[in-house]
Amino acid sequence: MGATPSLRRPRWTSSLDLILEAPISSHGFFLLDLEAIGGDGPDGDLSTLSTLNFDAGSTDARVEVFTAFLEQSFYNDLFTVSAGKIRLIDYFDTSAVAASEDFQFISGSLRNSAVLGSAPRGAGASFRVALAPTEWLTLQAAGRAQDTDGDGNETDDLFDHPYGIGEVDLTFNPFGLEGNYRFYATVDDLVRSASANRDEGGLGFGVSLDQKVTDYITLFGRYGWRDRDRNGFGTFQAWSAGGQVEGLIPQRPEDIFAFGWSEVWRNRRTLPANSPLTAREKLGEVYYRYVLNDHLAVTAFTQMVFDRNGDPSQDAIVFPGVRARVDF
Repeated sequence: MGATPSLRRPRWTSSLDLILEAPISSHGFFLLDLEAIGGDGPDGDLSTLSTLNFDAGSTDARVEVFTAFLEQSFYNDLFTVSAGKIRLIDYFDTSAVAASEDFQFISGSLRNSAVLGSAPRGAGASFRVALAPTEWLTLQAAGRAQDTDGDGNETDDLFDHPYGIGEVDLTFNPFGLEGNYRFYATVDDLVRSASANRDEGGLGFGVSLDQKVTDYITLFGRYGWRDRDRNGFGTFQAWSAGGQVEGLIPQRPEDIFAFGWSEVWRNRRTLPANSPLTAREKLGEVYYRYVLNDHLAVTAFTQMVFDRNGDPSQDAIVFPGVRARVDF
């Protein structure tokens, strides 16, 4: 079996967000999110295609401006414009039950599609427009600058190899139970190899669905794909599915139990012909969120990873954890 980094040492991470929101008009606001993260979590020692702790980072407890943007709506919220340092996954490829690393799934491949791209997962200079002609239909699109030369500066050339995404959001209520159906397309024009002699950007598409099946149970699913002929992409296909149960224990109606499973395909065209990375990585996560009061919740979770990085010789890994969230 393949060698697995030691997991006997506990990994501790912490994050602090100070969110300031100020109105700029009757239908507009400015939002500033200052964030400090300490610790890299397990991903610093254990590489995966899925990302075990999507909330961890490498800020070394430094305070940084995580997001800072303006948002303005017009004509009774028919048309909305957002501009600034935005994290696009807060608007695209979302889910009612699998779209927050803070209080839902902590695994990256369950928080969003694993092949959505790196640009929308991190905050950066972005511009978004949305049109909502009815309560059940929203059309939105956004563009984001990317760090093309690896110097950490995304604004030195805003229009060189940008990331773009467009999405159609549909909301239905069959039998009085809400369902959300999202369909998106992406273009990622970031050159990922300094030795490339051609543009390695590519197109992609995906869907994100969630549907209540009872008043207390919601199911979700995602599928994503991107152009595997563009050899800058190390992965090209992913899917995930799962569900959430509210009030599994009748005496605790605010508690949440949830489960999810994801699979990520490597782009073998980026690998040598004799590469052992022939499998798709599989990840499962279950968690129980225990709500103590309006300000404090504790979540116990367990993650399982199989064929890590697409290597069938790797041992399966079980990674239990506990996290707490305090809101003021």
